[in-house]
Amino acid sequence: MAMQFLPGSLEIDSIPYDLQIWNILRRTLANLDGYCAYKIPVLGAPAPEEVPSFVVVTKEYGITLIDIVSERIEEIIEDGRVWKTSEGAINSRDVILEHYRDEIESRLKRSPNLYNRKLKKASVDTTLITVFFENDELEVERFVQSENLISDGICIKRFEKEIIGIISNNRWNGSQEQFDDILSLIEGTWDYQRANSSIFDKKPELISEFISMSLKRTFKQDSAQRQVSMQIPNGPQRIRGLAGTGKTVVLSLKAALAAIRLPQYKILYLFNTQSLYHSIEKQIGDYYAKEAKKALPIGAIDILHAWGGKTSGQGLYSMLCEIYGISPLTLRDIPRGGDQLTSIFSHLDERIGDNFNPIYDLVLIDEAQDFPNKVFEIVYKITKDPKRIVVAYDDFQSLKELKIREFHELFGKKSNGEFRFDEEALVGEYEGGISKDFILPNCYRNPRNILMVAHGVALGVKRPNGVVDSVDRVKDWKALGYQVNSPQYKDTIVAGDRVEVERLDSNSLNQLEKLIKDNEGQIEKLINVNCFSNSSEEILYIANKINKLIQNEGIKAHEIFVVTLDTKNSEVFLKRVRSALNHFEIKAIMPGYIESNRHFYEEGCVVLTTPFRAKGNETNIVFVANSHGVTEDYSFKMRNSFFVAMTRSRGWCYISGHGEYMRKLEAEINAITLGLPKFEYIRPNDTEIARRRLLLSKSSTVNEDDQTVLERLSRENPELLREFIQQRLDME
Repeated sequence: MAMQFLPGSLEIDSIPYDLQIWNILRRTLANLDGYCAYKIPVLGAPAPEEVPSFVVVTKEYGITLIDIVSERIEEIIEDGRVWKTSEGAINSRDVILEHYRDEIESRLKRSPNLYNRKLKKASVDTTLITVFFENDELEVERFVQSENLISDGICIKRFEKEIIGIISNNRWNGSQEQFDDILSLIEGTWDYQRANSSIFDKKPELISEFISMSLKRTFKQDSAQRQVSMQIPNGPQRIRGLAGTGKTVVLSLKAALAAIRLPQYKILYLFNTQSLYHSIEKQIGDYYAKEAKKALPIGAIDILHAWGGKTSGQGLYSMLCEIYGISPLTLRDIPRGGDQLTSIFSHLDERIGDNFNPIYDLVLIDEAQDFPNKVFEIVYKITKDPKRIVVAYDDFQSLKELKIREFHELFGKKSNGEFRFDEEALVGEYEGGISKDFILPNCYRNPRNILMVAHGVALGVKRPNGVVDSVDRVKDWKALGYQVNSPQYKDTIVAGDRVEVERLDSNSLNQLEKLIKDNEGQIEKLINVNCFSNSSEEILYIANKINKLIQNEGIKAHEIFVVTLDTKNSEVFLKRVRSALNHFEIKAIMPGYIESNRHFYEEGCVVLTTPFRAKGNETNIVFVANSHGVTEDYSFKMRNSFFVAMTRSRGWCYISGHGEYMRKLEAEINAITLGLPKFEYIRPNDTEIARRRLLLSKSSTVNEDDQTVLERLSRENPELLREFIQQRLDME
């Protein structure tokens, strides 16, 4: 792991004493294995000033708490509880360290690896250090001799020279499992472990047993997640990662931490998928309550969907309309075929322009890949300087395009034609080492083969006519969690290059694939592809398979999603699936059709949905229906929908469709599977890439009638369609 330094709100607080100690710690602790954090975690302290200045956790020496005293202390009285200064009495910082240590030890009791109940003793010690800035060596020695200090007192002049010696008095050398438990308990992520996981004395046999074993792990943030969630940037920041890398959990923890550390801040958490509302609200609220030991104050964080309305609740657009006295647009007011969010936020911008009042001190944007640039432009205008806007996205979950947008492009241009953020906005670090650009490379949700098949189809790496789009920068492949094996020694992939990228075991941490292999594979494969003659056969297969999973494999109905890619006819199709399930007395819900968009979970009910509504959610079993649309969709958007649907699965995935196009998809998936864990393809020429990108960019404005005409032409007269498109591309 090496040493991680988590500066939290160091730059925002900008306290010279803290900055001085921070720089010393970065020099002296660099070779240890663990992390050093500024003013985090809070651990229920009633106020930010009652949190020790620094928390250090290492495998070598356990836990160390360091606090800074910037006043000159004249006397320590009342059993060390009160300190006298020239300005009067203050509460003891030594007592604050003591209370914080007690809270840590109470948390350690939850782990049998860290606490012996019979001996009533933790297996790891906590070292307490108080650094006096304005007292000399003799004065500090007098405080220590008085026995009124529980902590090790030291003056600033001796701190850098003696810090390692003090810490090393408590040699620990804990195991990796113990260290992981400490991190998850102190960081407050212990409760994210899978509470329903079982421990088996025998080899797993049922699908439910394999899934439970794969989920039986303590959730601790990995180094990248910790770096993101436990610090607050003093300006813009980007977080990138594929599906299942923990972006929403990380943003939720970051929002709660900011509300605790900076209670004066007005915070916005903006998201796009309505079904995520309750889970985001719960994650933020639970973490805040656990760490602050009180409920999240009303109005501390605005958790808002982008739009909002009478049935869906307040959103950013509806809230701003209310503030500025503007009558909001409804769905009926939006021109057919246009981007809905672009329309409504342009409606706002046309009326208010540069007269927006900055409201928020910190904005966190989840699912940013689904927002058009106009949303970001409005967010920029309602955010106070220095524009603390944190953007988290996965461009391969975009249902509109595959092109990876640059950060500065998102926020548009000022009236003088210059970008609001320049191209170097995310280069470098903030004070204390807070990175401006983060990558979350590790996927926890999906088994590696499921993630890679989904990703391979989205990119079209085995599409007969070549890849749909090209990820050309090596650093972008790295952001997606891949290693580029070929071409070597290049930063950019160009036309004609033979590309080989590989997803390493270290970046795919779902253990299901390994468990199946270790148990001799005596269970059906994780990815099942089925081609039928018609829709009725497909629906019958889905219903029968779900019944068998419930009856024979120990799966609960609420652990199953059925996601149809045919969104145009989704309601009719899903109602037919629901009817087929009724035959087996299996209950189901249809969020957004019969139940509310936000009603995405019900005990004992299969979820029947679309990719758009499923985004951000996850489950153990996913059926991807009407998948034949992937290979007949000229706009390529269906490939993104396929990626979103498939990556909802923590376990098994059943892909189905019908007709010739489904057989083509089956062949494409088989070709991808044969090459795993690698992708190999030839990078097309720039003209081909440009044409496909043009299709991607134009397809979002094509309505359903237009698409039906184009699909009919592609079947009945493909040469005419090809020639027409070629002429249009040449003209443009």
